[in-house]
Amino acid sequence: MNLLQLRYFLVVARLENITHAAEEIHIAQPSLSKFITRLEESVGVPLFERRGNRIFLNQFGQAFQRRVERSLTELEEGEREIADLAKLTSQRVTLAASALQQYPLIFKEFMMLYPYVKFHFIQTTQNDEILKRLLKGELDFCITLVPFEHVDIHCKHLADEEIFLVVSKEHRFADRDTIELEEVADDPFVQLSNGSRLQDTSLAFCREAGFTPRNTAIHLEYPESTTIYGFVKAQFGNAFITQSFWDQINTASLVKLHIENPVCQRPLYISMAKEHYLSQTARDFYHFIVEYFSRECGLSND
Repeated sequence: MNLLQLRYFLVVARLENITHAAEEIHIAQPSLSKFITRLEESVGVPLFERRGNRIFLNQFGQAFQRRVERSLTELEEGEREIADLAKLTSQRVTLAASALQQYPLIFKEFMMLYPYVKFHFIQTTQNDEILKRLLKGELDFCITLVPFEHVDIHCKHLADEEIFLVVSKEHRFADRDTIELEEVADDPFVQLSNGSRLQDTSLAFCREAGFTPRNTAIHLEYPESTTIYGFVKAQFGNAFITQSFWDQINTASLVKLHIENPVCQRPLYISMAKEHYLSQTARDFYHFIVEYFSRECGLSND
């Protein structure tokens, strides 16, 4: 049994198809079949059930897959740690979040302190996929709106990010700083398609204020976020915005209103796998972002 056999086994176990696995690995199908046969001989039991041209993991294969994944992850973590200690790795941080476009100023401030760092960003709203990649060591961190409740994940509350109402300069309340949400119950709203985290959160705030927002003639499905505020500027309706995104857009023709009632906030969490080795650069970033939100939002960084 060797590492190559184990890596090939994981590909076959994931795809449960020798032909597709051979194509992904770029080796001949007969050679891959021999690798799997030798591995089964080494283990002492069959790991797959054969049904025609298809193969399926049996109970032995499923148990073995879990152990192999854990073992290879440990080896990869060891390689990261040794490379970091020997200063062989680039200063890179891998991060996933649902709306990375909201945080460029944070990253810019960090890179002013650490100019040689490189970020690898992944934008996704699929928390199951994020959790899987955290546990595999493919991510250093993720920033999410909901905490991960998993024994192998460390999750820290970063902030409660305020959500504002944004209106055009011509809006009847454009000369104000604050508003109660029920005051715009009859106004049209520029809305995103279902599935947007901010959309779902904002709808909940409107319901708490006693109304369901009225759509404009414009309904946006998966647009660039800046598109939304272009329609607000053109007086098609109001929209919601976070402070971090407000800092990124041209606000010359828009007005941001603090919502006094109800309290409109959404939590942000940063998570990491407990067993994942963090480079010194990644550890520096973690401490930086915790301090950043503590400073900006007045939170304790315990």
